[in-house]
Order: sequence, then structure tokens, then C-alpha cells
Amino acid sequence: MEVIQWHFAEWGEILLNTSRLKVISYLPVGFGEVLFVAIGVLGICGFIFICFIRKNRIPFVVKAYLFFYMLLLFNWPFPDPRFWVPIIPLIAAVISQTSFSTYRLVKVPAFIYFTTYTLLGLLSLGFFTYTSFDKEEFSKTQAKGLYRNEYEVHFFGKTLSDTSTHSDPNLVEFLNKYDGHSIQPK
Repeated sequence: MEVIQWHFAEWGEILLNTSRLKVISYLPVGFGEVLFVAIGVLGICGFIFICFIRKNRIPFVVKAYLFFYMLLLFNWPFPDPRFWVPIIPLIAAVISQTSFSTYRLVKVPAFIYFTTYTLLGLLSLGFFTYTSFDKEEFSKTQAKGLYRNEYEVHFFGKTLSDTSTHSDPNLVEFLNKYDGHSIQPK
């Protein structure tokens, strides 16, 4: 049951275009996980209705691929929403083939949802592009700053934070060997 909850929560993450691990710390204890699972259940039910129950022109091979991929992932023993990425374009294509109601009651929330979804994606893309080029910020944010000291030694030759107590030389050597952006010793 826990594995299925993970995968429903992953769908919640995909539908909200954000990581639940980043969001649940701002929500009441226990509510964030329930929220993501509930959104995932609603999303899966809606998608199953659109793809498999409602009359449509989606080719059988696409339906079969989506069904077996989803079946495989719901049995997958690890939680990671990145495993859903290969079928997101197919899911979007299936949803785009659906004629939604022309009522304002449906159109306005759908417009707000897709606009917010797109803006979150663009903000995320901008933030990750920024941190990719700003080595100091990358050191702080990569892996939640867990390897900050090692990244700072790798990028700048020394740790920049005054709270630094330890830097793993093996990790620094690994970064220097495989990254190519290190300060080279003279």
C-alpha cells in the first residue's frame, strides 16, 4: 500500500509541477502528503477516464503502452517521479485530444491551472539555469547544501563558508577528476 501511495504522490507532484519534498515543510504535518496523494488519485482517475473509458480516437498501441508503463511503475519499489517523464508527452497528447466543455466554469480554472503550471516550469527552469552558472549558489543549493564544502573547494580552491569544519578529500578528487571546472593546482 505504501508503494502505491508513493506513486499517487508522484502523480500529484507531476500535476502540480513541484516537488512535494519542497512543499510539505510549509504545510501542516501530514496534510502535505495527503494532499499530494489525493491530487494524484484524482489525476489518475481523470486520465484513466479520458484515455480508457471515454470514447476517443487514441490508437490502441498508445493505450496499451500507457497501460503497461503505468502498471509497471505502480509496481516499482522506489519512489521517484522522474520515472514518469518518458510518458508525460503521451499523457499531454492524450489530454490535448480531449474536447473539454465550453462552459466558463471549466475553461477559467483550466486556463488558470495551465498558466500556473507553465509559470512554475519556467521559474524552475530559470532558477536551475541561474544556479548552474553561479558556482557559489550551486554549492549552496545542490543536494540541499550537503556537499557545500566539497563544491566550494572544487570551484574556488577553498571553502567560502566560515562554518566549514570538514571537507571530504575523496569527493573533491572525484569532482576535480570528472567535472573539469576545478581550480587546478599549480
